[in-house]
This record gives sequence, C-alpha cells and structure tokens, in this order.
Amino acid sequence: MITRIHLPRRPEVEDTLVENTFKGHPAGASPPVSHPIVFHGQTREFFKIWIINTVLTVLTLGVYSAWGKVRAKKYLYGSTELLDSRFDYHGDPIKILKGRLLVGALFIGYTLGGKISPVVAAVFFAILIGLTPWIMVRALIFNLSNSSYRNIRFGFKKDYRGSYATYGKGFLIMLFSVGLGSPYAAYLHSCFRLNRIAFGRESFQFQ
Repeated sequence: MITRIHLPRRPEVEDTLVENTFKGHPAGASPPVSHPIVFHGQTREFFKIWIINTVLTVLTLGVYSAWGKVRAKKYLYGSTELLDSRFDYHGDPIKILKGRLLVGALFIGYTLGGKISPVVAAVFFAILIGLTPWIMVRALIFNLSNSSYRNIRFGFKKDYRGSYATYGKGFLIMLFSVGLGSPYAAYLHSCFRLNRIAFGRESFQFQ
C-alpha cells in the first residue's frame, strides 16, 4: 500500500524522491513536496500476531492485551517506510496496563454502583466523564513520545486546559445542534490534536 505525505522541501532530499505538487507559493518560501509512504506489512504475518494476542489475552483475562498492543504496533510501525527509513514504537506494556486498570476500575465502579445506588453510579460516571479530556491528553503524550522515525521521537504538547475547552465546545455544539454539528465538533478535536504534535523540534500544523 502506498500513500503520500507532504513535507517542506529540504536541500538534502534528492530530486528523484521529490514531486512538487504545489504551485503559486509565496516568493522565498519553501514549496511543499510529496514523498511516498510505503507499507510492507503482510496480512498473513499480522494475522499470526493478532491470533496469538487474542488467545493470550483471553487466557490471561485481559492482562496480556497491553503486551499484545505493543507487539502489534511495533509490527505496523516497522512495516511503514518513508524515504528509505521505517518507523518504530517503544511503548512500555506495564504503563499501558496501569492506564487500562485505572479506566477499568472507574467503569466497574460505575457498573456496580448502579446496582447499589443511582447516586454512586452518578458519581463514578461524573468522574469518568470529567477525566476523559485529561486521559486523552495523557494517551496522546504516551503514544507519540513512544513513536519514532530515524531515531527522532514524536511528541505532544501538554495542554489540559485546551483539551477541556475542546471537549466542552464539542459537547455544546452537539447539544444545541441536536447532533447536526458533529462534523464541526470532530474538526475541533482534530485541530486540537494535530496542532500540538511535534517531530523533534518541528511542529505539525492543521487548518
């Protein structure tokens, strides 16, 4: 599978690897260029990883799922090539497991709390909803800081206030538009995430 990514032109990139697809850029500005992204993964190979992960996850009552996630991501990242180099994933399954246990505990508390008292269930539900923007930022920081290309790590700017503001705006848009504003709410979430991603010292931009 081949797709393309647009990056700023750099002198060290050979012209044979570059396809300029933009015209009319400002004078003196570096025109964007297009590089192919090639995926070398095989269905048969990934199926083996998936079936082993599934069996071990069931046998360990879900504990192995964190290790399975790391194994699957390392395969997918390692199968993705850009400019003759491949991506890599460095996630720690122990940290993934701790995060899942936290979310799982809140969900179990909400489920069991409903059988005890609606008030208890409401408290756990409010905690879960209130922590969602924080959890999403922590997840993005973890996943991106553990992703690399040419030994350079990606990153995510920590912005909890922006996360809560984005979720709040999205909720209000969905509420007052009776769901019709969901595309714009999704756009706000995309802006929040993509505009805070970095690769080394370079920042991403999304409009």
